Amino acid sequence: MNNKEPFFFLSKNLKEIKVIVENIIFETNGCGIIYGDKKTGKTAFAKYLAEAGKKRRDFTYIPAEDIDFKEIEGIKNNVIIIDNAHLLKRDQINAIKPLCDENFIIFIVDKEYLPLLREYLKDKSPKFSLEIKPISFRELEALFEGYIKHIEKPIYKNKEIVKYIYELSGGKLGEIFDYLKKLNDLVYYFSLKITYKEKIKYLTIFLAFLVFLSLFLGFLYYTTTYKDVENEEKKPVVEGVKKKIELPSAQIKVKEKTENQTHSVKSVKEQLKNKDIPKEETEKDLSREGGNNLYGMVKASVVNVRQEPSLDAPVVAKLKRFDTFKVVEKKEGWVKINTGSFSGWIKENYIAIVKPGYAVVKAYVLNLRKEPSTKSDILVKLNSGEIVKLTNQKKGRWRKIIYTFDNISLEGWASELFLYVPEEKPTNR
Repeated sequence: MNNKEPFFFLSKNLKEIKVIVENIIFETNGCGIIYGDKKTGKTAFAKYLAEAGKKRRDFTYIPAEDIDFKEIEGIKNNVIIIDNAHLLKRDQINAIKPLCDENFIIFIVDKEYLPLLREYLKDKSPKFSLEIKPISFRELEALFEGYIKHIEKPIYKNKEIVKYIYELSGGKLGEIFDYLKKLNDLVYYFSLKITYKEKIKYLTIFLAFLVFLSLFLGFLYYTTTYKDVENEEKKPVVEGVKKKIELPSAQIKVKEKTENQTHSVKSVKEQLKNKDIPKEETEKDLSREGGNNLYGMVKASVVNVRQEPSLDAPVVAKLKRFDTFKVVEKKEGWVKINTGSFSGWIKENYIAIVKPGYAVVKAYVLNLRKEPSTKSDILVKLNSGEIVKLTNQKKGRWRKIIYTFDNISLEGWASELFLYVPEEKPTNR
């Protein structure tokens, strides 16, 4: 706790020691050590001693990380408090030692660094080494009572709160005062300092804001997910141009088109209930591209599944980005699919087709890394729908893959969580 706080608590086991330490630091010159675990109140106790003895000696507080030897050079008859002394090097401590002849220097150090500091100061024979320990639960109760008397905000004593603070802090004074300050702020925000009418007013404004926000988000979702795109479907799709990169830190950006709908369509479940989708009597032989083992994944945000390979055919269902399916037939830029629940036709531009031994990127952006680790260098960033070749090398959730572009092949590692590897039965969200 710093010297600006209105209240300081002195632990019972320090009351008698305080008198002895005061006599040492205000009547003699030399050095002493205050140590203990972090947040036990070492700095607060040292400042308390110095504040109490201001009339007898001046005091200077210096954090070790901010120490300026030019500023402290020539100081006399002071109590010099050096906080976080374990950050000082041996040569810095040697430069401070001469000040002990005309001042009293208190070194504050974390308990784990005490042996090291004692080694540095052994020729000065410190006049005391004082350990600051956590307080007991009974002492915390007394501290709590004293604290609430020194603040204006209405905190009331509650044994359960005291017990909870003790469990959180373990009796460490620094942490206790941190929790008390948070409690104080919480009480302030929920205090009875505003009238009932004002509370109702602010609550009404808050609820109105939530309603407006929910309507806005709903509208945004609707416009981005269910726009009409019949005209967009009829336009030729221009594939994004891959930008050449310099290895190994390159990135490839691919533009992608999004297919939307032109008129409202019933949900997939309603379509299946009210409409029978006719099965094709014969299916085209796809042996040239993997036989009947071709699979696909949607790479647009929303895509229409039509009854026939035509923009004028009825829409029987919709699929979203990353939905997967089995490829049945290809015909003049259209692909017939089967999800296991229904079948239909999709424009080939909006899907990625993959055969055994390959996988599709099932993420907006996927890092291809040099090694199977998130800390490894990124070779390239793969975009949604890009196709990669699989290898047999695996390591945990990582899979080694080969990515080819512009006659360049890159081998690297990617997380299998973000790859669609075709299975016997495709899975949909």
